[in-house]
Amino acid sequence: MLQVERKPESKWIFFNPNIYDIQQQIDAIYNLQSKPRKEHLPLLKLFVSKKGVIWPKFNNVKIKEWFLLKESNFPGVQNQRNFVEIALSTPDFTILEGPPGFFLKIFTDFFTVKKRKRKELINNLERFQAILLQSKNVHKQQSLKRNEFSEYLQEVYANEPDIKEENYKGYNDLFRKLHNLYSEKELEKFTLIRTFTKENMRRENQRILDWLNEGHLIKLRSIANPKIEIFLDLTQKLRDHLNDWFVIFQGLFMNDITFSLVYSADEFALGEVFPHDIDNELEKVILILKKKIG
Repeated sequence: MLQVERKPESKWIFFNPNIYDIQQQIDAIYNLQSKPRKEHLPLLKLFVSKKGVIWPKFNNVKIKEWFLLKESNFPGVQNQRNFVEIALSTPDFTILEGPPGFFLKIFTDFFTVKKRKRKELINNLERFQAILLQSKNVHKQQSLKRNEFSEYLQEVYANEPDIKEENYKGYNDLFRKLHNLYSEKELEKFTLIRTFTKENMRRENQRILDWLNEGHLIKLRSIANPKIEIFLDLTQKLRDHLNDWFVIFQGLFMNDITFSLVYSADEFALGEVFPHDIDNELEKVILILKKKIG
């Protein structure tokens, strides 16, 4: 379709072609044939039989760390790597030959897959956010029940020696030492807290641990960024904390009906405390990934 400013006066339309680019190419070929420079010698060698030309030998550069072309198992990536290493090594030049659009398709597919994987990683990190939020909500509910019961015991058993702070290590220790003195109503409150730990806290902690073991962090380690490294350090502390929690849960809590709470770092000093900054660092990591995919 041709759009003109006005109706032509004649039935014929004449165009003045711009042959500048073609003329430059013709001139370049003429200079190469008639007046070649020293720098043109490697190019002229391409038109000579392989038997009559000796190309200089060189050692290939071996790239140890790739910032692009990282997925070595992706089809065509290894060929791309070989080409890049040869191009960096040769004292002349390197030509990449292939069907029209073939290597462009490889690059396009590569970055499309990479972008899709980043989006999947973001979705999994946002799912982790939701798991952590749910866990904190459950912990708050337990804390309210725990604090209410503790205040009640402090008032009712004020004259008991075990009620003094220097005589117990924490909430669970306090509840255990007064266990034999509980009335039926107090035992119901205690059992409610123990059941909450046994069902709700165990479930939420297991969900966090399951996510940490799904392999998403391995994908995250391939991205070099200081904020991501901080987040990964916190996830390791979280994993250590949960492992300690389950050691006490399985070894002590489940075998002793006087246990109602599990606080590994607070009362038993077995390991890591819960890394409370992990939420903020996780949010930073998600923002970094979203910027990388545009």
